[in-house]
Amino acid sequence: MPPDTVNAAERGRLTLIRQFMLASRELEMFAGWNHSEPGRGYHLYAHPELPVRSAGAGETGLTLIGYFIDPLHPEWDDSQVLAHLAEELDAGRDPHDATEYIGGRWILLLSRPETCLLIPDSCALRQAYYGRTADGSLYVASQPGLLERVPGTRVGDGLLVDRFGLRPPETLPSGDMEVFRLLPNHRLDLVSGRSTRFWPRKPFSDIPLDDGVARSATLFRQELAAIAHRYQVAATLTAGFDSRIMLSALRGKEKGIRFYVNRHIEHPEGHRDQVIPAKIAADLGLDFRIIDTRQPVEDWFRELFRGNISYFIEGVGGENRAHEIAAVYRSDVAGRMGISGVVSELTRAYFYTGKSNIPYPKSITASSLEGLNVWWGKRNRVERKDLEAWLEDARAVEGDFNIRLLDLFYWEHLLGRILATMLLEYDLVSEHCAPYNNRFLLSTILQVPVRYRSHPDYLFHARVIEHLWPELLQYPINPASLWERLRLLGVAWATRTGTRGLGSRLFNLVNRYRY
Repeated sequence: MPPDTVNAAERGRLTLIRQFMLASRELEMFAGWNHSEPGRGYHLYAHPELPVRSAGAGETGLTLIGYFIDPLHPEWDDSQVLAHLAEELDAGRDPHDATEYIGGRWILLLSRPETCLLIPDSCALRQAYYGRTADGSLYVASQPGLLERVPGTRVGDGLLVDRFGLRPPETLPSGDMEVFRLLPNHRLDLVSGRSTRFWPRKPFSDIPLDDGVARSATLFRQELAAIAHRYQVAATLTAGFDSRIMLSALRGKEKGIRFYVNRHIEHPEGHRDQVIPAKIAADLGLDFRIIDTRQPVEDWFRELFRGNISYFIEGVGGENRAHEIAAVYRSDVAGRMGISGVVSELTRAYFYTGKSNIPYPKSITASSLEGLNVWWGKRNRVERKDLEAWLEDARAVEGDFNIRLLDLFYWEHLLGRILATMLLEYDLVSEHCAPYNNRFLLSTILQVPVRYRSHPDYLFHARVIEHLWPELLQYPINPASLWERLRLLGVAWATRTGTRGLGSRLFNLVNRYRY
């Protein structure tokens, strides 16, 4: 619907779209939302465009918030996957083993007579924030601002302070609710209010390059087959590795997809992300468009964009995000299931030997981690004691399971916070699927030796494309200009000095005056 013809009904549809609230009592402020009772006295309120499914077997009850992608059964819909899962769990299978192959963007509620658990998808891209009221009642929501809608509840600095941990949240001396974020690889016990780490479950060991490529390529192909079978799809196509892998996995199904790339204000005419995908699309006969994000954002849309989340990603997108999402809303890809290669940075040694081009640090402290996360800036910050407790646990995981601490940090604090929030923003125009968001797939790739997953060659990623659609390698992948090389040197310096967040905030500030 063109922005100039938007009406009250459309604004109502877009308000808090695809969000949820799980409450320990009935609430009146979510009129028009779907209401269900998943067990243990909880009430689930979900926006009408957020899918919710339930299934049961024996004493096991399951409620799915969001959607599953099952690469082992590409033809199954959510109800079929959920029913099969309920039968497996009732037969005694561990829920974390049973969901290891399941992608998508989801939260799973598991209810049994003795317990009630909330389990997130691999990277917690369907976010869950939780807190207790003064009477001990636990509430869970897709963002902290919804928790503040509970009558008599204040979340105070919970909108801006990132808290997480294994202890249950409390009511602060000020009377404010202490709001926690559920981390990836952790589950929440809805009875005790405690989160516990459930992954990793076995130590990592090196996987040969060829084996890693074959396993990963198969999973990519099966996941994309499931998505294309179930949804009308819009997929990003840039000059980079990530979208090229997605395209290669769509081979044979590419004619039914709408491909697009966003042109940002910092992209000059003839930028590689315009020229290279346009050439690929012309040669392959793809349905491709360039979406111009440089147009003004209408006041009503900006109000909805800011109102649908209760915090602002300082330095990560910022003003660019409002322009990007408004442009997508105006386009013919809005409302389609979006596909992109996000999450892939985890597989590319992002904080070491990747684009930052620095060696793995000899020592890692809470201070150095604060400098690496651009979210934890001047306005948004982290609860230091929670970060230090996480770091102690992560060191143990690194020692016991041979998983690099910085990979775990990127997984649980950048993907699980920044990317998940960006997808919550994107919910305003479309649901989104990240095929990399699959625990078995990520575990497989991270066990391929890092020298094959590193800047500048990214041999593993190139080999996946070669395995799936070798002809796509004839087109350049992210050719770097002199400016890009200088920018990467700046990223490396900022990463070494812990000032990445400062650079992002300066970039965001400049862009406010460029539109």
